[in-house]
Amino acid sequence: MARGYLEAFEVGPDGILDVHVAATTPTPELAIRRLIHADAHPDGPGVRTEDVCWRVTELATVREHDVTAGSCAVIEGCLPHEGAPFMIATWIWPTDLRAAASVASWRTSLGTAQLALVDNRLTLEIAGEPLLVSPHRLHERQWHFVAAAISATTGFARIAWGQLGRTGGPYELTREIASLAPAVSDSSLVLGGTLADDGVARGAFDGKLHAPLLLGEIPDAIGLMELMNWGLTRSSRPPAVLARWEFGDAESLATVVDTTGSGRHGRLLQAPTLGVTPPPSLAGTIATPPIGPPYATVHLHRDDLEDCGWPATHRISVPSSARSGFYSLSMRSQDGDIELPFVVTPSTSPQVLLLAPTYTWQAYANLGRDPERYPGLSHYALHADGSPVYVTTRLKPSPTLEPGARMEVESVDGFSGTEASEVAPAATHLLMADLYANFWLEHSTVDFGVITDGLLDQRGLDCLAQVRVLVLSAHPEYWTRTMLDTLDAYLSTGGSVIYLGGNGLYWVTSIDPKRPYLMEVRRSCGSQTWNAEPGEVHHVFERQPGGTWAGRGRPPDKLVSVGFAGFGWDTGIPYRRTAASYGPEFSWVFAGVAGDTIGERGLNLGGAVAFEFDRHDPNLAPSGTTVLATAAPAGGFFFRSFEDGAGRAPDPETRADMTIRHTPSGGTVFSLGSVTASGALPVQGGDNDFARVCTNVLSRMLS
Repeated sequence: MARGYLEAFEVGPDGILDVHVAATTPTPELAIRRLIHADAHPDGPGVRTEDVCWRVTELATVREHDVTAGSCAVIEGCLPHEGAPFMIATWIWPTDLRAAASVASWRTSLGTAQLALVDNRLTLEIAGEPLLVSPHRLHERQWHFVAAAISATTGFARIAWGQLGRTGGPYELTREIASLAPAVSDSSLVLGGTLADDGVARGAFDGKLHAPLLLGEIPDAIGLMELMNWGLTRSSRPPAVLARWEFGDAESLATVVDTTGSGRHGRLLQAPTLGVTPPPSLAGTIATPPIGPPYATVHLHRDDLEDCGWPATHRISVPSSARSGFYSLSMRSQDGDIELPFVVTPSTSPQVLLLAPTYTWQAYANLGRDPERYPGLSHYALHADGSPVYVTTRLKPSPTLEPGARMEVESVDGFSGTEASEVAPAATHLLMADLYANFWLEHSTVDFGVITDGLLDQRGLDCLAQVRVLVLSAHPEYWTRTMLDTLDAYLSTGGSVIYLGGNGLYWVTSIDPKRPYLMEVRRSCGSQTWNAEPGEVHHVFERQPGGTWAGRGRPPDKLVSVGFAGFGWDTGIPYRRTAASYGPEFSWVFAGVAGDTIGERGLNLGGAVAFEFDRHDPNLAPSGTTVLATAAPAGGFFFRSFEDGAGRAPDPETRADMTIRHTPSGGTVFSLGSVTASGALPVQGGDNDFARVCTNVLSRMLS
């Protein structure tokens, strides 16, 4: 099986882009193609590409690679000298105990030692041999205090455990072992994972860890009870604390911070979840995570992934003369064919700029794919322990991002069914849908370029200097605060926008400032596949509440005049013109169009309006917005967005609106309000009434 990913979604002229490929064929056939249109639908122009002769340098031989998923914390060389007593203690909230889980792991002279949960029982083992096993079972989604104590010089080992809210404890189990293996002094301590003999740490725990401690002495029974019930600050005889760890700091959220000042810092592997709820107090008060780092609690998952970590096998060298647009690296081998898409950004500011919604690409990447074959979950999945996926990475193989991909799942963690059907047909809303817009712009012969969400988020308004029209593609769903601020500023300075899609500017999105390949989404109060856990709606990558932008008081209507209204899992329907569209003020929009309806045919679900769509709300949109056409389903599988309550077509709120608005600064905002609308642009090779309307608007904006 061939798999691969690129270092980034965008590259500029005269830039380089590294390629990471895994396959058994050592010398696959590689080619670079410029993508123009990717849908083979007979009503459209077909698949259109151009081969480009760019240099692709081989950096390493292609071979198969495994992926080590699973997050954990690693603190190197933190244990006391060989034979000295120490204790590791922490609160845990296990979320999946179907397999053995490792709370802590370190190296000894005889092999790896682990404080683990085996068959739900707390177990201390060395080199695979159980030394102590609790008689009680620990339970999923309950807070437990656990500890392990070792003194090799006296041959003493102890485990302790207790459940939050149960009077008594912690319970203890002690054993004297004359030949107890001492810890290796330079050993790493792994929290929530295992330490292999080769020194590699691997995540092996699903659940939360809270405020782990390393003690330089072994407390007696009363000391343990006070430590569990009252913590360090209220103990009558505080123990010798070597380290107390929290997670993330201002420099890096991947840091494990020793808050004692002793310098026993570490790092988090594979991007676990921060900003999660800690244990409630013994008095029963609800616990909430802090707004900023460091965080005392971390949620680890065996399927967390920050970076596949495959070595770069090739390097694409983009010439300085490269045309801005969509491209892909095509790889053919005996293992199969793959395409890895990317965007070449313009060297100068064009008049028209198409925004590739790469944050939406990343949110959906690997939706419904088997994580054993394609590790790295989508934002629509749940972790194996049932918890929401707050963080995703782009550094992973993602077949859902290929230009020919549609919204189809492989019966694995998908919310849209196992295959296309009459009720839920195979829609396209990622790259293939973006290429509908790309084909329309090429067909209109305007000077245009393509940029990505990531570039807009990084550079802000500088990306739009001298740009007269910004085109938003089919599904620009995930937006950062910087992107919204930039669009707002662009409109206030006279810029114009054509919004070709639907369900846009919807979810609050944050990007890790140090690791921009990581994206954070915490869903709340919207049409969602999961809801953030209580108390966990605040983002970590950027200090802000999650949920929808409308819920944050920044509805998309304020910028693009329409907002998310509903779903349509049925054959697409056309727009019908309103009376206002025939008046002298806007008759130019429909110049050359004779009929009352437009968008009757479309490559994406058969018509201009389906899948997800937006309507005009005069209470939210700026004044001066005019509805030029509307699509109001008479029935079928069309229904309201969940936040708007129950309602199915025919229903006045279940509709899509085509709107236009002239801004006070001299620009124009033209919105179609449907994910499938761009699929009507390439019908008959772009020679159709729907494309003519959009071209009329574009031409007027440029004139």
